[in-house]
Amino acid sequence: MTRRRALVLRMAFAFNVRKWRPYSAFRSLVGLALPAVWAGVTGHTTWGLLAANGAMNAALPSMNSVPLRRIQVMLSVSVGTALLGTLGALVGQNTLACTLVTTLLGMLLTGYSAAGATNLSVGVSSTTTFIVLAGLQLPPSSAPLSGLLILAGGLLQTFLLAVVWPISPRRLERRAVAQVYRSQARQLADLPTGPGQLPEAQSLQDAWAVLGEIRAQGWKDEHAALRHALQIAEGIRAALIGYVKADAECRAHGQALLAQRTGEVLAQALRQVEGSVQRGQPQLRADTLIRLNRQDDELRQSQAGELSRWAGLILNLLRDLNRPPIQMDAPRDGAAAPSVWATLMKLPPFKWDSPVTRHAVKYGLVLGLATLTARLMQVPHGYWLVLTAAVVLRQEYATTLTRGVARLGGTVAGVLGAELVTLLFHPAAPQLAWWSLLGSFLAFAFFPTGYAAFSASLTLYVVFAIAASGAAESTVIGLRLALTLLGGALALVAALLYPTWLSIGTRKALRDAASAQLEYLNSLCELRRTMTSDAIEAASAARAHAREKRLQAESTVQASRLEPRYLRRAAPAALSSAQAHAYLQRLNDNAARGLTLHASAVGRSGLQADGELRAAIYGARALLNELEGRCTTVGTLPRRP
Repeated sequence: MTRRRALVLRMAFAFNVRKWRPYSAFRSLVGLALPAVWAGVTGHTTWGLLAANGAMNAALPSMNSVPLRRIQVMLSVSVGTALLGTLGALVGQNTLACTLVTTLLGMLLTGYSAAGATNLSVGVSSTTTFIVLAGLQLPPSSAPLSGLLILAGGLLQTFLLAVVWPISPRRLERRAVAQVYRSQARQLADLPTGPGQLPEAQSLQDAWAVLGEIRAQGWKDEHAALRHALQIAEGIRAALIGYVKADAECRAHGQALLAQRTGEVLAQALRQVEGSVQRGQPQLRADTLIRLNRQDDELRQSQAGELSRWAGLILNLLRDLNRPPIQMDAPRDGAAAPSVWATLMKLPPFKWDSPVTRHAVKYGLVLGLATLTARLMQVPHGYWLVLTAAVVLRQEYATTLTRGVARLGGTVAGVLGAELVTLLFHPAAPQLAWWSLLGSFLAFAFFPTGYAAFSASLTLYVVFAIAASGAAESTVIGLRLALTLLGGALALVAALLYPTWLSIGTRKALRDAASAQLEYLNSLCELRRTMTSDAIEAASAARAHAREKRLQAESTVQASRLEPRYLRRAAPAALSSAQAHAYLQRLNDNAARGLTLHASAVGRSGLQADGELRAAIYGARALLNELEGRCTTVGTLPRRP
């Protein structure tokens, strides 16, 4: 139980300080500050808050999008929030209508958000805007003006970020790929770590998403180099899972100094690559390669066993950085990524018994119940209860739990910060407006770093913005804390009463990942035979599919550790935590082999080490057979067939 609580806290309060974005936050702050200044000059505080709401909703989803897609996403969010804000203002004063519309919208927008990342951005922003506008209970006659103000704020933010503050060429792509190497270097520097701790996956997913969008819009020579560097980083990440285990074994057998030196040398190499990626020239310097080779020789002489094998695998991957990358063609007709407009029109397939439909029904009912509860309580800003339930409740119990803890912890931190500012500075109304802008700056800057830090900053912004409009700060602080606690508790109770457990589906997630991995390895065999552009494209597509399934399996295994243990006892087919991690270890072991073979093969004379490829295929097939129930042994991946 203690380990489970520690895992919950670690996931809830995850914080990556290297994702702190002060420059992006300052650019976004200007679009939010202009409506606030306009409100202060004209005396229309509510108008300024509505326009600022539109500016914030437009800025947040755009932070990790490439230039053209950023504009499309921001425009989509601006229009969506304006329409839903108008509807919220129309029904806000009627409790029955507000409750029914909130329930229905919660169901529809949750299903719509499941269609993709862009749909999710529009769905979440539109839902929260509707809740806020309905909670303000403005006169219905003000609905058109409210919608126009939200739209104006969003369009102003779009204009400022896309035209006045254009992003540096390829800065986003470089930063995304460099972040992957940075997280890997940090993991090596932090060794030894606890058992079962997986390498951070979000940066890898973000980087592939950014490069995928870039390729759909226009592929440059540097993008081919960045893609090559990211492929190398993906292989290193898979190898790190085995390396961390080998490092622990090496330390346990009295070779702690050797393990420490090896980790430091590899971490230094990854940091050097990170810097070269930031400069747009991914490569391994000669002096770095010399240090790596010396450490590799030391490992071989010391007979470090598994540590030597995994470190050598990482070293071989790093060597491939200095080889010329393949020049990828633009996507073929029908293969290009769809535009934002086409994505927004895409809806997930509707099935009554699907997890998405069940969650949509649960989500809508919880929002309706929260709305009715807030109205019956008749407290100021009761919509905070609904808003908390909306942002915390997720399809899986584990995600709801960690987001709830993060939201509550962040709110407490924000409330304590607001109290401290009040006690030390006793700010008047003009100063409160400046403090609210500071809170919004921190919210933008902390948005990529972690949900708890973002929640704390958002609380500062909300508390000071409302206090600047004339409300008592102590009242606002107390209400914010109480309603956040109540909304989070409501979401958690709903997740427990109507749960989606991942533990029961762990075997299927691993089986799907093993199947995708086998398909990928078979595509490498075809690549060895032909080396045609079709084979290269097919291998890249199979690699992406295998990566997606492997990361899903990792996420499922990690989340299942947060769920009650009785679920595994109640479901005979469910895997224990030890079994799931053993299978996951083998999956990533095999992935590291395949990714290494792919990295050393594309664009050159052909695949090398046919025996290693056959061993990887044999291991993937054996793993798939076990997960399908044709074998029962959970062992280690054989070195050779």
